[in-house]
Amino acid sequence: MDGIIYVGIDPGKEGAIAAIFPDGRIEIRDLPFDKDGHFQCLAFKNMVSEWGSNLAIMFEDPFNKYGRAKVMFMNAGKILGVVESIGHKVNLVTPSKWKTRMELKGSKQASLDMAKILYPDIEEGGQLLRGLRAKRECHDRAEALLLAHFLKENLLWA
Repeated sequence: MDGIIYVGIDPGKEGAIAAIFPDGRIEIRDLPFDKDGHFQCLAFKNMVSEWGSNLAIMFEDPFNKYGRAKVMFMNAGKILGVVESIGHKVNLVTPSKWKTRMELKGSKQASLDMAKILYPDIEEGGQLLRGLRAKRECHDRAEALLLAHFLKENLLWA
């Protein structure tokens, strides 16, 4: 395993990243957070990129006790990381806040129905709400469209 840089990441509240280089040198750095405690994706990407591409990385899994929710937490983190690392601001909103402001109540079907009312052209061909993997319409696709609509209508608020 010659030439590999071994990296350990502890994503804790103050977080750190450590690297053991092939020559025995060690670097330990704090994870980049802004003054409000928000993780800085681009700074982290640049930090890790400095070490090259021959990395073996071990990440402490803070989600191990959450069962099925773990996948959603991990995916949310990955998505936010990618979006922020390419320089875009992310607006966060809770489901209860945006759904209440849009007067969206009830079931998954309510999201599908509202998306069709606001954007009647999406029904043409049925693929926009069905997607490539689903055999039926997907409320997640409808809610993604409704979130984009909510942001468009409330950009000054967001």
